[in-house]
Amino acid sequence: MSESTEAMPDSAPLRRFLDRHLALLCALFLVVFATLRVFFVSGFDLPTALSVLAIVNRTQLLTATVLSGVAFIVPLLFIQPKFRQWLWAGNSQGAGFTKQIRTALLWVPISTIVLLGFTLPLIFGWFFGWVTFLLLKYRARKKGRLTGRRGSGNDAQPINTDTNSWLVATMLGITLMTVLYQPWLAREALHTTGGENVVGNVVGVQGGMTLVLEMPGSSARWIKTAEIASRDICRTTPRWYSSSLASFVPRPGVDCAALLTANKEGSST
Repeated sequence: MSESTEAMPDSAPLRRFLDRHLALLCALFLVVFATLRVFFVSGFDLPTALSVLAIVNRTQLLTATVLSGVAFIVPLLFIQPKFRQWLWAGNSQGAGFTKQIRTALLWVPISTIVLLGFTLPLIFGWFFGWVTFLLLKYRARKKGRLTGRRGSGNDAQPINTDTNSWLVATMLGITLMTVLYQPWLAREALHTTGGENVVGNVVGVQGGMTLVLEMPGSSARWIKTAEIASRDICRTTPRWYSSSLASFVPRPGVDCAALLTANKEGSST
């Protein structure tokens, strides 16, 4: 019996467990990942994170985490040849009607997500991944020519499965870290009856008090809901590492950067 045949029974119980409880494991991963996201956005302050988890709209948090994950992870799927082959199967010659409809319905939204969701970390990750992939591919082909294993210029699998899995896992980890640092709520400017302008993310309302992760620093602050005269969405001015094509679309809102500068100057005086 070969070595590969002997290793199969060892992995069979784990595979059966994953197949039986895949939905439960995915739900558990989503809850843990959303909780970590709250901890990251709260500035790694445990009391603040617990306060946010106590009153946050959990449905909104989980939904935003899923959508953020889709927007950031879907571009990574294009690295996998099987995904590209499955997505573009409808464009191949002789493709059936079902495959053509599937490709037509999925191509436009997925392409939109990929184009609008490209941030600098994703572009860097893609560039790093493709350069590493090409270098390993060139090395494998060169080794194949020296050993006489290939006579043509194409190799079906120039990189072994372990190396490919390592590359995908590394890029997926970088992408998930990017998602963790993204707030799931829009930044707002709260104008109080006392003339104060508070900039931050409104987490929720409880007992007549509104919890805000105030900028800068995402420090937790409770404000009486009755003292909030109005709320305005901030006009996003993303930093260089979080800019994407979607951030260049003009949106209405208040210049919160100017409000933060005014608050800083007022506190210094």
